Amino acid sequence: MRLFAGLMTAFVGLSAATPAAAQVPDVLFRGTVRPILSHGSGAWCAAELGPTLFQRGGTQRALISFPALHYALTGGSAPTYFTLSGQARMNFTSATNGTLKFDEPKVYPDGVLQPEFSQYLETYNAARGSLVVKFRVKFANCNLIVSNTYWD
Repeated sequence: MRLFAGLMTAFVGLSAATPAAAQVPDVLFRGTVRPILSHGSGAWCAAELGPTLFQRGGTQRALISFPALHYALTGGSAPTYFTLSGQARMNFTSATNGTLKFDEPKVYPDGVLQPEFSQYLETYNAARGSLVVKFRVKFANCNLIVSNTYWD
């Protein structure tokens, strides 16, 4: 019986570090957004340092919050600046791609309120209760690499 328990513990420990969405429990994780700034052709985007929450809702959905994401189109005659904050829904179209959906402010264009994301990867360590979530937010002319660490 001890051998079986030891093998199960080792198996859970090994599989917990594998980036598979089904292994992350449906609990609310808390963490911190890592600040980052990115530049593109006639645009820039950034994530502010601050608190974040994350919760999986099965393999097709997750909820995530941000203190602030900034996106600016600086080319042309009228630069435009957008700030998104609060909760967003992650709707997955595959294991690594999908769309982020912010509800506010409604006056923002769909490409800002609903940017695509790609290269999603999560690494869950059940023994430590930690979850690392990484993905690329794709605004027009600017990609922002989000890399957050969460704790249950």
